Amino acid sequence: MVRKVFIHPGFHKTGTTGLQTIFTESRTIFKDNGIFYPYARGGGHHRPAWALHERIWGWKDKGGKKTPISEWNHLVTQVKKAKDSALISSEFFSELTIEEIDTMKNAFGKAEKTVIFTWRPLHKLLSSSYQQYLKYGIKADYEQWLLGIFKESEYKNYTPSFWERHHHGEVISKWVEVFGAENVKVIVADEKNPNFLYDSFADVLGIDRILVRADKNTKKNRSLTFEETALLLEVNKRFPKERAWADYEMFVREGAFSRLANRDYPGDIGTKLLTPEWALDAAFAENEKSIHQIRGLGIQVLGDLERASSEAIPVGDNQPVTSIPLSVAAEAILGSSSRSVKRMAGSVLLKELRRRARFKVLRIKRKII
Repeated sequence: MVRKVFIHPGFHKTGTTGLQTIFTESRTIFKDNGIFYPYARGGGHHRPAWALHERIWGWKDKGGKKTPISEWNHLVTQVKKAKDSALISSEFFSELTIEEIDTMKNAFGKAEKTVIFTWRPLHKLLSSSYQQYLKYGIKADYEQWLLGIFKESEYKNYTPSFWERHHHGEVISKWVEVFGAENVKVIVADEKNPNFLYDSFADVLGIDRILVRADKNTKKNRSLTFEETALLLEVNKRFPKERAWADYEMFVREGAFSRLANRDYPGDIGTKLLTPEWALDAAFAENEKSIHQIRGLGIQVLGDLERASSEAIPVGDNQPVTSIPLSVAAEAILGSSSRSVKRMAGSVLLKELRRRARFKVLRIKRKII
């Protein structure tokens, strides 16, 4: 029976993919060191999180599906069987309601529970968050999207879930209310010292720091260049309306742009997405509010909240993109081709098996008649 359960609810774009990849690829090593990490397709335990939150993955009216609660129940069963400690990780846990958080706490019974948030200030998340939403197919440019999230009463908010995730102080407050301040910790990501996040995470888990290390093969999920972002936006605008979410996910999200986001940052041929000064000011105001709330919760904070909040980001107005580097276009095409061929091979086979099964059923019915 599991003695300790470590829960990592994000936040989004705070090194979560890197951590999840490390724990997935070295599951056996971590198990030998007392930390069981249940297998998750893609690295993070996103499907159980979607199931618990009753979240639809994909486009609601075009193939998006609600994840069955069995995904969450299966994760709970695996965790309970752990001999010592277990870790579950998904940034989508940050979107849970207080009732769903309470359900999570009760699911693991009398086991000791520790909640670990990884945190970056809001202004450092804006451009990367926009790019993540682009991978869901939105057709708004960066400036339109920013107006939507910061001036909701005047402009359309294209991504209402953004504030479910990123009112950081309010989100952490819910977890403190359920689990208690002594059981919630926040690790502040330090871009100048990337290993600080990994070292602090290892310390909280009580394992050797050397075990939590990224290598050159660790999935990056980096921010896109402005040119790559412009290409994705144009693809979204041109994607046929009659096509379903499965097609978009296969060819665009998990194909072309997954390949781009997981290669090294092309600094020699790419520019960074710029954030307007007014949006930076709005983000700073939200940062101050969140830091004040976090400080007032009495939880352990590893790292410097204030210093992270003062770090600069590229600021200015983005100019229209009129050309895309050949290497970017080539990588996007290769990503779409390689990923889609693999997935299509399986889907085509499944369709053929279903067709043959229906044919056999019809033959049997005819014989009976």
